Amino acid sequence: MRGWQPARRISHAFVMDVPTYPRLLLVTDAAINVAPGLKEKADIVQNAIDVAQVLGIERPKVAILVAVETINPEMPATPDAAALCKMADRKPITGGVLDGPLAFDNAIDEQAARTKKIDSPVARKADILLARRGAGRRGQRSRRAPHQHAGLAGAGVGHPHQRGADDRPPHPASGRVGRRRSAAQ
Repeated sequence: MRGWQPARRISHAFVMDVPTYPRLLLVTDAAINVAPGLKEKADIVQNAIDVAQVLGIERPKVAILVAVETINPEMPATPDAAALCKMADRKPITGGVLDGPLAFDNAIDEQAARTKKIDSPVARKADILLARRGAGRRGQRSRRAPHQHAGLAGAGVGHPHQRGADDRPPHPASGRVGRRRSAAQ
């Protein structure tokens, strides 16, 4: 038996199939974690990366949404975004490409990112949006909502506990999510 293992924070992920966006788009965590700290944000990002990989997105691009694109110590979410990116570089967060802080419009809109001269592997190509309440509203208001008429699904994700050697595995159908089109890479 492996014994007790620390849990990963439970979070929520919306999976959106947006007709005007060339790939599936996951939005996390707009439902469960109200004011997560850096450690919780790292868990939330890892959970979303895990979901994206189950959906067939091999190395998802994660946009860490904040209202601005620069690091400002007066806005705690901006240094957190930079720290999350460094965590992906040094492997506490694995399986994805992270960038932030990014505003909502720069994460999904090619023209907005070009206008602001943002050079990023994630800008304009995000698979996952790490959002907190209020983040990116400027970008959402600045143009017609590109996510109108999107197909939506949502799920709580995470590992409330790690299984021990004597625990039964989950049901074989758990973790399967249907979709109507394949994810663009």
